[in-house]
Amino acid sequence: MAAIRPILCLPDPRLRAVSEKVGAVDDSVRALMDDMLATMYDAPGIGLAAIQIGVARRVIVMGSGEKGRGAGAAVFRRSRNP
Repeated sequence: MAAIRPILCLPDPRLRAVSEKVGAVDDSVRALMDDMLATMYDAPGIGLAAIQIGVARRVIVMGSGEKGRGAGAAVFRRSRNP
């Protein structure tokens, strides 16, 4: 189950941390992205970086800003920064 996490705001020093590269997208990365999507849609927003929720990993999520536009419609994209 995805969790809504607090979003950090400036001048929080954690936002300046250097994020770690992500190798393989495993279950822990998928769970992070699920939390990030839940947080992003709750905000509401159309994009969120892991560092914005205090996780220093190079992961972002992006969405259309809409939820469910029909059966099977993909309304968001999960990305990993190489």
